[in-house]
Amino acid sequence: MKPINQILKPILDRPENGYVTQEFQATALMIIKKLNIPRSRYSAYFGAVKKENPLYISQAFTFAIDHPNIFARDKMFFWKLNDLKRKKNDILT
Repeated sequence: MKPINQILKPILDRPENGYVTQEFQATALMIIKKLNIPRSRYSAYFGAVKKENPLYISQAFTFAIDHPNIFARDKMFFWKLNDLKRKKNDILT
């Protein structure tokens, strides 16, 4: 019979992001932490990072971090992301 500390070791030694298996999940968590996003909005960021071009995500994140109003950074992230997509569509048409 194993001691209790050997049984619980895999559970207790799990990393903070133990359930992150995809690169987009790690990227989304990094953005969420840096922008101080409330937990209720996590799914929007996971969806955006999964679907959108990584270049657009990077540019929108940089724009949001550089924005002086810290309370509007989450809104600025999605505004810039939509702006970049709109500019791409304008160039193509």
